Amino acid sequence: MISPVTTILLLDDDPLLRRATALILSRQGGLVTPAATGDEAVVLTHEHLYDVAVFDVSPAGPSAADLLRRIRAGGLVPRRVIAVSNAPLPLAETEELTEVLLKPYPFESLLHAVFGAGGRPRTRSGVFARAGSPAGGLTGRAPRGAARAGRGRAG
Repeated sequence: MISPVTTILLLDDDPLLRRATALILSRQGGLVTPAATGDEAVVLTHEHLYDVAVFDVSPAGPSAADLLRRIRAGGLVPRRVIAVSNAPLPLAETEELTEVLLKPYPFESLLHAVFGAGGRPRTRSGVFARAGSPAGGLTGRAPRGAARAGRGRAG
């Protein structure tokens, strides 16, 4: 069930994606505050406590861990922090994150990460780089058929 109002800090440097994501989240009951830069996101945490932060991180910008460190220095840390990335994140950078989504991801995954946890910490998606991993990281994909486990069929 979606809470009546979930406050969301959305950081994405791409204006089109920021607007589209904000629209999708707001249509699900979220009160979205968009930010175009890490600096803007940090400043916004000085003004308000957010239920959820969604950080679109890239190699060119600050990491989610860096953003959290800066927020802790003077802002209010969101209850849940979700990172969205083009590439797997180093495991050390994910310790304080609630979820990591690897692009491209279905919007249903983001909606579940933001609204589906009911305020409790969620398990990680498995999209983390590991030292010595031959592919540079885990994909987070379950074996074929595993995604349907526990859903059961009628009949």
